[in-house]
Amino acid sequence: TAMAAERYGVDEPLVRAVILVESGYRENAVSGGVAVENGAKFVLRSGSITGNTVAGGADYGTVSVKSGASFAMYGGVIGNNTAIFGGAVYAGENASFTMYGGSIENNTALGYGGGIYGDRDSAVSVAGGTVSGNTAQGTYKGTGIEDEGRGGGLYLDSGCTFTMSGGSVENNSSAHFGGGIYSNGILAFTGGSVSSNSAGTMGGGISIYSGSMKTGGDFMLKGN
Repeated sequence: TAMAAERYGVDEPLVRAVILVESGYRENAVSGGVAVENGAKFVLRSGSITGNTVAGGADYGTVSVKSGASFAMYGGVIGNNTAIFGGAVYAGENASFTMYGGSIENNTALGYGGGIYGDRDSAVSVAGGTVSGNTAQGTYKGTGIEDEGRGGGLYLDSGCTFTMSGGSVENNSSAHFGGGIYSNGILAFTGGSVSSNSAGTMGGGISIYSGSMKTGGDFMLKGN
């Protein structure tokens, strides 16, 4: 609503400030829980998005953000969801996801990005909150790549811009590469921590296949 948009300091359209989406199952669908498209703005302040599944020939993410849309998470929980790519959140081309608080926890990707998948030319930012306990299983072979299971916490594709100034990426796991973060994109760390993540092949904390990475400030990489 316009009143909610004014209160939270964002422009309309505001999809919802407080939400409960649980136990959904979508096959051959765009998302298991929430789809945000065509320049819409989704703000999550509290509540939960839990227990949803995207299966079959479906697209990406329990919360799927596409086509110039944006998702800002200030609180709440996105947990115990399953998708092929982006167990909790998928940010598509020219879309953005910013995490200020809350928790993305215990989600599963059968392919890439147990917690978050940032596609090409998307913008993903973590300024607060926790990305924890997510898993990239590597059980999906639909792309013909035998080393699926990349990015337990986050998978960042080519051209994705990722910044981290706070929060934590912790206790995530992947079957192969990048237990915490797997990246082909552009990474900049100025704060927060990536800790206690694990990978079956290499890059327990962060695995960079291509792109770049810069660190500074009080960013911590430890115990992976």
